[in-house]
Amino acid sequence: MALTDMTFRSTPLSRHLALTLPADGGSVAEARAGVRAHLSRTGCGADLQDTVVLLVSELFTNALRHTASTTIGCVVHAGDDHVRIEVRGQGSGSGILPGRGDGDGLSDHGRGLHIVETLSLAWGVHGDGRGHTVWCLVSAEDVRDQQDERDARD
Repeated sequence: MALTDMTFRSTPLSRHLALTLPADGGSVAEARAGVRAHLSRTGCGADLQDTVVLLVSELFTNALRHTASTTIGCVVHAGDDHVRIEVRGQGSGSGILPGRGDGDGLSDHGRGLHIVETLSLAWGVHGDGRGHTVWCLVSAEDVRDQQDERDARD
């Protein structure tokens, strides 16, 4: 499916993006591309875009792997000092809400929510019996501070 085929609601001045994609592997790349384009239009810097796109990729992949969804929803809201990300699956494959795993750091799997926890101010999950949403909040200021520190070292 081409990027233009997804359900995509955003206006040029909107800081809010909502998209719904089929629950298949190709949709992860489409979600990343859609979110990056949206953040670029809203004036978010490249480092913030990179962080948000990584988090969307992790959360979307988790929803794809661990739920029985036919579609996955993603909402991104770019505020003045933060970006809120929400990814919603239609159902939990195991019946258990997502949580951080005990990954040893060497495994190919199990690090997604560790990454989310490390890069976000806060994150959480809520379910309503029809599915669950994993959300996280990214500080634009923290991302700018990290870039300033890298620039000072270079």
